[in-house]
Amino acid sequence: MITDNKKTIEEAALAVGARYFSLALLLMVPLIMAGCTSGLVGGVFVIWQFAHKSILMQIMGGLIVLIGLASPVWVNRAYEKLMEFPARKILKGMMSFERAAAERALKLAGESCYYNAAAAKFGGAIAINPASSRIAVVLGSYQKGGGHNFTDLVLSLSEIVGCSAVKEGAVWREDGARASSMQMLRTMNHNIKEAANQSANTGLLLKTTNIKHPEILINFGFEEAKPWLLVLEKMRKNTLEIPERSTIYPFV
Repeated sequence: MITDNKKTIEEAALAVGARYFSLALLLMVPLIMAGCTSGLVGGVFVIWQFAHKSILMQIMGGLIVLIGLASPVWVNRAYEKLMEFPARKILKGMMSFERAAAERALKLAGESCYYNAAAAKFGGAIAINPASSRIAVVLGSYQKGGGHNFTDLVLSLSEIVGCSAVKEGAVWREDGARASSMQMLRTMNHNIKEAANQSANTGLLLKTTNIKHPEILINFGFEEAKPWLLVLEKMRKNTLEIPERSTIYPFV
């Protein structure tokens, strides 16, 4: 499940920023050019104006030049900070989805469960009750507009005929040093789509005897999905410890 911390917000801001970067360039390029030009012209003017008069002012002129030439850095940093505002809103919606799915799964599975949830294309939650061998799965697709349309499933261990942690491969593109700006934008858009496809086909895959849902995919991250294989295996061997209270798994 998503944790609300600085690292999560920064990662979400980078993802949002990458999605809208091609549009942002229309504003960022003029700002960078204006910053570099004004810094260079202003700094050189100060240095020339106070030549042989004031060492301090010449140093100040040099600093103005450096600040101007650093325009790409501070414009990009300002863009990243700006993207934190929509990122916070998106994260809030995703966390609301995960809480709703997890609460629903826990209600179906009972007390003292291992559980987790994911806000994704194939999102939802899973809760496993070691005492009753009940497996509750809540399926739903996260939508930015809000609203939770869930499908509830309660399975017994005997209905799970297979499980695996799956990870979709992605074909990334890279540009050479002489690539044009348009080519770089096309490459960026391609890689964003590849990342989305990879995420949509990665997670915990359950194969069941349920006619309506023979395969269930929950879009956990690959490293987050793998530990669930151990939980299901220990449950099958009747060696899964019963937690004192319902606990997020993998442990955080």
